[in-house]
Amino acid sequence: MAPAACRVPLHLPAAGPKIEWNHKEDGERPDVRECFVWKKRRVKRACGLPGCIPGQAIGLGLITVVGQCIGAQDQKAAIGYTKKLVGLTYLVDGSLNLAVILGMPLLLGLYNISAETHSLAWMLVFIHCACGIVLWPAAFVLPNALRAANDVRFTMVVSVASMMIWRLGFSYVLGIGFGMGAVGVWIAMIVDWVCRSAFFVGRFVSGKWKTKYKA
Repeated sequence: MAPAACRVPLHLPAAGPKIEWNHKEDGERPDVRECFVWKKRRVKRACGLPGCIPGQAIGLGLITVVGQCIGAQDQKAAIGYTKKLVGLTYLVDGSLNLAVILGMPLLLGLYNISAETHSLAWMLVFIHCACGIVLWPAAFVLPNALRAANDVRFTMVVSVASMMIWRLGFSYVLGIGFGMGAVGVWIAMIVDWVCRSAFFVGRFVSGKWKTKYKA
């Protein structure tokens, strides 16, 4: 919900008329930092997230497809479909993320934001999209194939541990300890993606997941 402390016009695509925040009734000065953070989040959500939506849908389908293959004791088909669907995710998500990066000047032009917000939003969206092209499918789509093969404990432990250590702990170290702010949080998020990708790709290649399902 938008903070009520500001009077800053903000144009949001597909969000109806212009939003205007009003001053507090007690006459306090607007919380500029609060407004800045809120607008930055809105820009990032609108520009950075669409590149992951097809991958999320393909990941859900991958669970069903691989689950059927494993149930039929056809591990060769499970491997083949996993490679095809993860490859499809790389193709589709990569194309969308690249389109977002190339269209950033136009997309950011739809928002009435300050130069500081514009610069930070550009950096955050670029980090998310550029790294998403390389890392996101391996980190978030591939583990669905492992889950479908009943290798759920491994995926759960890796996901939770990576989240706690990197996305939460390292975010605090970089964002607060080193004063990097939002950029530090995004870097920690990418490290989380790298960790997940390394473990899940290694698990898939090792073939240990093939022994988890018992008919």
